[in-house]
Amino acid sequence: MSLKDWILNNIDDFNTKVKSEEDLKIKVVIPYFEGTWLFRRRF
Repeated sequence: MSLKDWILNNIDDFNTKVKSEEDLKIKVVIPYFEGTWLFRRRF
């Protein structure tokens, strides 16, 4: 699943919930990578 697909499936209203780079990291990037096999395999 691509990051765009993951966002569409898991973030209700991206434009209102993600306001800064920190929000993007905390609410999108980290949960996305935690759900991928690559992250689980490395750590």
